[in-house]
Amino acid sequence: MRLEGKSVIVGIKTALLFVGTIIGAGFASGREILAFFAGSTLSMALSVLAAGALFYFTGLLFFNLGRRVKTGRMFEVTGVLLKKYGAAFNFFLAFCYLILFAAMLAGADALFRESLGYGGRFPFLSLPMLGAAIYVTRKGLKGLLNVNSVLVPIVVAFIIAACALSLSALRGSASDSWELISSKGVIHSLFNATLYVAMNMLLSSPIIISSGREMTVRQAKVASGTAAAIITALLALMLTAMRLNYSEIQGMEMPMVALAAKSMPLLGALSALVLSFAIFTTLISSLYPLREYMAGFFKNEVALYAFLSVTAFLFSRMGFSYIITYIYPIQGIIGVMFIAFVACFEAQTPRLALKRVKKNPALQ
Repeated sequence: MRLEGKSVIVGIKTALLFVGTIIGAGFASGREILAFFAGSTLSMALSVLAAGALFYFTGLLFFNLGRRVKTGRMFEVTGVLLKKYGAAFNFFLAFCYLILFAAMLAGADALFRESLGYGGRFPFLSLPMLGAAIYVTRKGLKGLLNVNSVLVPIVVAFIIAACALSLSALRGSASDSWELISSKGVIHSLFNATLYVAMNMLLSSPIIISSGREMTVRQAKVASGTAAAIITALLALMLTAMRLNYSEIQGMEMPMVALAAKSMPLLGALSALVLSFAIFTTLISSLYPLREYMAGFFKNEVALYAFLSVTAFLFSRMGFSYIITYIYPIQGIIGVMFIAFVACFEAQTPRLALKRVKKNPALQ
């Protein structure tokens, strides 16, 4: 019984790490959710359910891959999947993490400007975040698990509180202006949901696959199921709250912050702090695989972190909105391809094992 309880706890902690890689600045602010999921009632309901199912099955797929391949290094996994094309894909994958890393630094600076009205260009928030991220990633996967176990519940609680308060204080009906952004059909919405999941799973894959290396099947199911349930519930709650309050948040860069401030001034004041937590969980989840990939090119750890920091800062100058609008969808398409490769590998694994047994009966 004790072992089963411990197994569930490990699964839940890993689920929080899983959720932490998904809930970044775009998710927690609501901007990313509106961009991918806004639509009619039917299309939203179907796309959210589809996203939840895809998060569960792809999460389970990635956890199982980590256990089958038995490596904690994501960039070795792609070599198993793609053979001679693995090195080329690794380069692109590392670039995706660099862009995500840069996006979170840009998001931190944007949050500082919007919350305090700072008009300068000095990165007051992203610099200390970067230092903290370097400290955590040096602790390895255990450090990421511990941080996410603390910060993710806080971010989730904020989103739930902001939505619940905005819905309880609602006195009208859905805004007519919502119809301007809800013209997408069901097929279009399902396609967007697939891209959204694929993008997030591609960028989360190093953490999830590395975590799966030491997990049992039961732990993988608990982690995938818990993470998918949390994300699905948050998507449904946020979309409902934003739709019914759309006249209040229309045109806002961070609609969830606007909802929080409208519902309770104190919650609005805390929203900047909570969003910084959401940014940080994604920041460490992108820096971790980048450090793994670049470690082979640098003998000195200080030089490695200095190179990554300077490069990410240069890319972050493109701006948070620009990166989300023009680069994230491309990553979604690549994510679909990567998930397909993993699924094919999973389907072939039992056949390969059977062939080995037939060639060598001693393996039976």
